[in-house]
Amino acid sequence: MLEEVLCRRGEIGRRSRLKIYRLHGCIGSSPIAGRQETVDTFGNGAIMKKRVCLFIFFVALVFPLCAEPSFVGKRSKIILLNSTGYEVTEVYVSPASSDDWGDDYLVNTTLDNGDSFSVTLPVPLSEADVYDIQFVDIDGDTYTLFDVPVRNGGTVEVTDEDLDEYDDEVSGSISE
Repeated sequence: MLEEVLCRRGEIGRRSRLKIYRLHGCIGSSPIAGRQETVDTFGNGAIMKKRVCLFIFFVALVFPLCAEPSFVGKRSKIILLNSTGYEVTEVYVSPASSDDWGDDYLVNTTLDNGDSFSVTLPVPLSEADVYDIQFVDIDGDTYTLFDVPVRNGGTVEVTDEDLDEYDDEVSGSISE
């Protein structure tokens, strides 16, 4: 005698009918095995596999588009060489178009004469390829280079000839 059994595995999904044959409590796939039971089930297994595959495909397709391409917007590095003859305590690098020097690149360290220092440019070369560079030595003297064209991995040497000149004369008169 056939007995219809309903099996619900959730509210979402497409209903499909599955025939199961039962013999003495064991489930078999042969009509010879015994009683045939028709079970209502949801076809979630195949749908779930499709959804997972679509999700993986979507992530694989979209993720590289969200990441920044290596050739666009990549921050480049330059090497700064101290040839001032003095120990440098501060280094500033900013795009030539900027009015602000930004933060000190040395932060709690110094750059001895003859040493070099790698700097990651604050703006990608695609946006600015001309920079202003300033060193401040241990005496407080500044060495400034304006409108320096840079390239990734290039070296910029700051020498004693780049020392900023100051007008030490005081204008006016002193009265006694």
